[in-house]
Amino acid sequence: MKAPSYNFVQKAMAHGVGHLRRQQRLRRRNRDKIKAAITANTEGKVTVTSVAKSPVPGIYEIVSGQEIFYSDSTGQYAFVDGRLMDLKNAYGYHGAASRQVEFD
Repeated sequence: MKAPSYNFVQKAMAHGVGHLRRQQRLRRRNRDKIKAAITANTEGKVTVTSVAKSPVPGIYEIVSGQEIFYSDSTGQYAFVDGRLMDLKNAYGYHGAASRQVEFD
């Protein structure tokens, strides 16, 4: 089998680097959207410091100051202190019971 030409390898590497850069831009945009959604859904009461992927698909680790919680990709639903929260409507779901919550 003939070895690939240098030009072919260069093009393949350039394509790979371009693909990687596009993926990084998409991830950055997704993180920015989640950050903005959480800020909007909590009426600015939660300031997001960072957003990172979690091991669970579609769930993101959110850092806000010293606090860590997990959110879906829409920034509306989050697990805060082990409870599922609807950040947009300020509701906490606790099994069959749910209640209105205030964000500090």
